[in-house]
Amino acid sequence: MISVECVRIENFRGIRDLKLDLASESYLVVGPNGSGKSGVVDALEFLLTGEVSRLAGSATGDVSLRQHGPHVLTRDEPSIATVTATIRHAATGETAELRRSVDSPSDLVIDTEAESVAKAMEEIAVHPEIVLTRRQILKFILATPNKRGEQIQSLLRLDRLTKTRLQLRKAKGTIESSAANAAQAVTNAKAELATVLGIDTYTDAAVVAETNTKHALLGRDPVDSLDAIRTSESPNPGGRTQKVAKATVLLNVDTLETRAGAEGQTSDLGSKLTLALAPLDTEPSLLQDIDRSDLVDLGLSLLVDDLCPLCDVEWVSPDELKAHLEAKQRRLSRAVEVKSEIDEAGASIARHLQAVTTAVESVRRNASELEQAQVAERLGAWVEVLEAIRSELVTPQGVISLGQQAILQTLDTPAEVAQSLASFRVLAEALPDESAADEAQALLVVAQARLETLHTARGLRDEANSARDVGEALYEAYCAAQDEVLENLYESIAETFVRYYRTMNPDEESFTAQLEPQGQSVSMLVDFYGHATVPPIAYHSEGHQDAMGIAMYLALMKHELGERFTLAILDDVVMSVDADHRIKFSQLLQTEFPDIQFIITTHDKLWAEEMVRSKLISKDHRLRINRWDVDSGPSVASVGDFWDEIDEALDNNKVPQAAWVLRHNLEWILSDLSNHFRGMVPYNATGAYSLGDFISAVKGRISALLVKATKAANSWGDDDAKARVKTVKDTWSDLSLAQEGEQWMINPAVHFNDWATFSVTEFTPVVEAWRKFLAFLECDTCGGRIYVTTSDNADDSLRCACGATNLNLRRKP
Repeated sequence: MISVECVRIENFRGIRDLKLDLASESYLVVGPNGSGKSGVVDALEFLLTGEVSRLAGSATGDVSLRQHGPHVLTRDEPSIATVTATIRHAATGETAELRRSVDSPSDLVIDTEAESVAKAMEEIAVHPEIVLTRRQILKFILATPNKRGEQIQSLLRLDRLTKTRLQLRKAKGTIESSAANAAQAVTNAKAELATVLGIDTYTDAAVVAETNTKHALLGRDPVDSLDAIRTSESPNPGGRTQKVAKATVLLNVDTLETRAGAEGQTSDLGSKLTLALAPLDTEPSLLQDIDRSDLVDLGLSLLVDDLCPLCDVEWVSPDELKAHLEAKQRRLSRAVEVKSEIDEAGASIARHLQAVTTAVESVRRNASELEQAQVAERLGAWVEVLEAIRSELVTPQGVISLGQQAILQTLDTPAEVAQSLASFRVLAEALPDESAADEAQALLVVAQARLETLHTARGLRDEANSARDVGEALYEAYCAAQDEVLENLYESIAETFVRYYRTMNPDEESFTAQLEPQGQSVSMLVDFYGHATVPPIAYHSEGHQDAMGIAMYLALMKHELGERFTLAILDDVVMSVDADHRIKFSQLLQTEFPDIQFIITTHDKLWAEEMVRSKLISKDHRLRINRWDVDSGPSVASVGDFWDEIDEALDNNKVPQAAWVLRHNLEWILSDLSNHFRGMVPYNATGAYSLGDFISAVKGRISALLVKATKAANSWGDDDAKARVKTVKDTWSDLSLAQEGEQWMINPAVHFNDWATFSVTEFTPVVEAWRKFLAFLECDTCGGRIYVTTSDNADDSLRCACGATNLNLRRKP
């Protein structure tokens, strides 16, 4: 995507005014703890994303970007807390100047119409992970499976998969609810048809039999199925003058009064509801606990340390916090039981109200047919109340919100409705009586209408069931496909993660790792020297956990962004990684990510030098912070390598400082070279190796390799090779002798005060001897360090990366 050409930071965090020229190349900021290095990281993160992760998240309390983003001396002027940078698009080469102010952090000002840069900034807005701090690298390693799943899916932008899965599950639930309602509608339609025909228990056969009884009275042919009833001639071919049969009206009124006034049933429903809600009176906390049950379960799953994941309160110990949450969970188990009982009681009442509503609708239709508008209006208003109450009874929260009294009142018929029903019954009873044939004909008319309702309800039920089956199959297929995709994805990421980790830890060449999706969680198991496959926190040291976090971060970013991964900001990410592994980390970044601009901060000067020696960082792309104060911010100086520091000291007649810098860096470099060339260092149980130990190891190893090169050239009879080796040996011999002659002046035995007696003239040859000695071990063409290649545990060649230096070490068989 992008790289940073230059950046200016003004009145932001601990920085008053700082301009850095990065030239779209990797850049290093080195300085002691508390010197303001992280202010550079915060500024770049703020410019690119509009946020500062250090000021957000757990344990930040009342800290906010607007209040604490500006420098403390300008904290009331967020408009002058700004970050400005020139950004280059990696693919198109287009550049644009970007500016963001704390006063309006969501507004990114782009001064040009560089479309590629604008689009890249939109993508970075959803990938703030380009900034990595040490506290963030472990979120993939030490997190709970659930939290790890969230972090990884968020970085990979897989959260949309989770959203789709949840949407499908919600749709599946809605469809299932519709299917259940459709099934209930069929049950209600059967009950209505059975009531019209006077059947105690509905069956298709009973309907056919009772219909044939009525047909016999009317002299009509018998039927043998429900479909035959539906398609038969209308029971009222000539049309009836009476709008509705007396028997039908009275039957519907009786049904309604029976359902609405069934004292035994309503009493049982009321008692069940009373018992379900009773615990809320004696245990008021259950009311909140019902809502909190899922939250506490989530809190336990996220528990990592002594910081509560729900409220950010720090506890005395993780065990005490866990015990507190588990106690809540035990109490909430009671809440879950009460919630279930309330849910069941509410559902029972909802079914009762549905049956009453169906009966009310039948009577309301009869009232409309008999032009009893007031009765129909009151029954219609009652239906609205019943439906409103029933819709709230579908959740325990709805039941609790309505309250026991309001719900129980709906089980009783309103007084005005009862009066209307009584007067309507009188009117129905006053209708003229009918003969058996007329009554049969009237019932058949109503029955045929009810049968048509049943037929429609069955059709809708079948459609709903089909939709339910399709929804369930779709959900299960999606879940299976997602799981398969995620398994393959995590397997691929795990392979890359393992490769990166092995590069940083060559002593763990058999290291393996497993990333396994488990629903929305991701479990992580790693190999421990072939003895066990365990979570990373089980046996691995803090340094190894840091290395895993870095490797996982790089693997995820490489997978997600691919060639668009062109910028990474790493803030003191190797604090717990030891020296050897930091060297390997530099090599990993250089070899696996040669085209990425790394902006790195560190307090470790030796690792800073290693990054320069490995060519990860150019020597003129470093910023050294010496100190920090509140008024002026960090005191900075752009630095080259340590030779520049030595030369500067000598130019200022500071021989003691130059001697200390030289010895300090030589101890590190020669220790590294001893390891690099596999030199033989005498074992010391205390681990207190001297500079002389490392010098001897390096010189001895190089001399031995040159002897091998001479013998190899002689064995092959290669005159050119002989000449090259002789030249190299002679140069090495001269440099070694010069180095030996000047070595004593930087020996640790020489006291600091003695250095003050050395003149610049005396000490300069020491510097030059060592400068040439170390330069000999680097290629003049590519600048890379020479190294030994091996095969089958035997030395093959002494060479550099470009091949300009290449001495054969294999003798002719």
